Amino acid sequence: VVGLAAELVTESLTQFVAENKARYLWEDVNPGENFNEVFYSGKLSVVIHVGDRSDPATAAFIEAFREVSKEMRGRYTFGIMSANEHKLSEQVGMFSKYLPGMVVFDGKKLKYFSDRKMGRTKPDILAFLDKLQHNKLKAKKPTEEKEEESADEKTDKQAEPQPSSAGKLYDIKPSHDMSRIEKLLQELVKSQEKVHEAIFQIRDEIVDLRRDMEVIVK
Repeated sequence: VVGLAAELVTESLTQFVAENKARYLWEDVNPGENFNEVFYSGKLSVVIHVGDRSDPATAAFIEAFREVSKEMRGRYTFGIMSANEHKLSEQVGMFSKYLPGMVVFDGKKLKYFSDRKMGRTKPDILAFLDKLQHNKLKAKKPTEEKEEESADEKTDKQAEPQPSSAGKLYDIKPSHDMSRIEKLLQELVKSQEKVHEAIFQIRDEIVDLRRDMEVIVK
């Protein structure tokens, strides 16, 4: 019995350490630095996109978000991104007039969830995440979202960023990137064809040379 109790305690401690050793909030999310750790950690990333951090409303939103990230540590990857420094925010609908705003990104499916008219209090954040957990939010694709409100947004009075297209996260635009890749593949195919032609030509020349040498020897 003692051994069993000790085993349960050990497992509980291990679980506790695993859930609490991870960073609960990335204060500054930057491409080329901690970007992949936040958006591709294997968990959904919950990131607020902010403008002027000294703005009272923004500061209050950040503080509420910080409290939520502490309470929900381990369930999501939380972070703060400066929309003034990174245009990536616009690829998930966070244009300047919607700041500060929160976006939940799924790095596996390359989709995100947001509400551009969401309130900026702790209860608002928790209510949004509760909807997320109960599959009550519409998934969107990066880069389809426009700065102007969609017809649905104006009618329903609910902000649902219009989807946008992108590759690994929203810093790559597939339409442009795919056309470039297609051109590279076409050039590669042409290069391979030229290599094959050159090989066949060399082979024929070697055969002709061998025949000439045989004639000379005879």
